Amino acid sequence: MDEVYELAKPFEYSIMWLILGIIILLSIFCCAIWYFFFKKKTVLERNNVIKFEKPKNIENLKIEYLKLIDEVEKGYQSGNVNYRNSYIRLSSIVRTFVYKVTGIEVHKSTLSELKVLNMPNLYNLIREFYTPEFAEKAANNLQKAISDSRQVIQTWR
Repeated sequence: MDEVYELAKPFEYSIMWLILGIIILLSIFCCAIWYFFFKKKTVLERNNVIKFEKPKNIENLKIEYLKLIDEVEKGYQSGNVNYRNSYIRLSSIVRTFVYKVTGIEVHKSTLSELKVLNMPNLYNLIREFYTPEFAEKAANNLQKAISDSRQVIQTWR
C-alpha cells in the first residue's frame, strides 16, 4: 500500500505570451495618449466662447454672396443645374458667407454643431436644406430656399 503519487509539473507559459500582453497594453496606452493630446478638436471645442469681429467690408460680402445666389437661381431656371445640386450650392454659399463674416468654421460643421453655435437663422436654413441635399428624391421648393438664403445673408449683422 505504499503507493507513491507523483504530482504533475506546473503548467508553464511561454515567454511569448508575456511579451504579447505587454505589447497590447503599450498599444492601448499609446492610443489613449494620442486620443487625448493629438486628436483634431471639433468646432464645439474650438469655439467655447464665440468671439468675432464684424468685418469692415460686410456689405461688400453681402453683395458678392447675393450675386452667387442669383447665379444658382439662373442656373436652375435655365435647366443647367438640378434642384439637388442647387441646394448643395446654396448651402455652401451661405456657410462660406458666415465663415467669412465670423471666422467660425461653419462650412465644416454638422447640423448639431451649428445648433450649439446659437445662430438660429443659419441652423434653421441648413436644417431645411438637409433633406433635399442628401435624399435622392425630395420635395422641391427651391424658390423658398433661395428666398430664405437671401434673407439670412441680407439680415446678417
